[in-house]
Amino acid sequence: MAIIDLSLPHCDELDGLANAVMETQGFKTAITRHYVMPKTERDVVFVDSWLSMFAHCGTHLDCPRHISQSGRTVDQMPLDQFMGEACVLDFSSKGSDDAITAAELEKFSGLVREGDIALVYTGWSDKHWSADAYLYHSPFLAGDGARWFVDKKVKAVGFDCLQEEEVKKIPDNVPENYVVHRTLLGAGIVQIEHMTNLGAIPAERCRAAAFPLKLIGVEGSPTRAVAWVD
Repeated sequence: MAIIDLSLPHCDELDGLANAVMETQGFKTAITRHYVMPKTERDVVFVDSWLSMFAHCGTHLDCPRHISQSGRTVDQMPLDQFMGEACVLDFSSKGSDDAITAAELEKFSGLVREGDIALVYTGWSDKHWSADAYLYHSPFLAGDGARWFVDKKVKAVGFDCLQEEEVKKIPDNVPENYVVHRTLLGAGIVQIEHMTNLGAIPAERCRAAAFPLKLIGVEGSPTRAVAWVD
């Protein structure tokens, strides 16, 4: 069984989106690393690395607390919310600033099952991650598309593009206008953001997993997202 890596590397200089968000909060980078080397023989034992990072950098997931003080945090979600049957929805024909609407999703109605992890494949992160094109001109899910996923009763939606048009307005984006976040997370649907390599999944249906770190009281977490076909 081949495991397909769907995760971007967590790297300051590549994560323009997280850095843009951090700048609005007065921080310089998405991830800060501090390496502690041995004091004597530098080639032996115990290189310790300290990390300080934005919970929403690189490939990561959002839980309902992200949009609501009463929403569940990553440690409160059941583990089976983060793995299971998945389907790949091919929107690789989408171009700059194209919306993915409910009407377009309807062609996948027979593929998407209740309880699925739905993977929205555009190829955008493969081609444009770390470039301005990703942050400012990515395809995105329309609000009625988010409601379509709610009606299909999926448990998670993964994206290799910006999931929402409002994000592109950083630093002038308005949380109240995050219709996709509010619709999906408000329905208890996990978002897996900034995935990559979705085109390498060799079938429309597969299994996928994207577990968060067990962070107490936190609304999101970096994840190593993967897929495999039985």
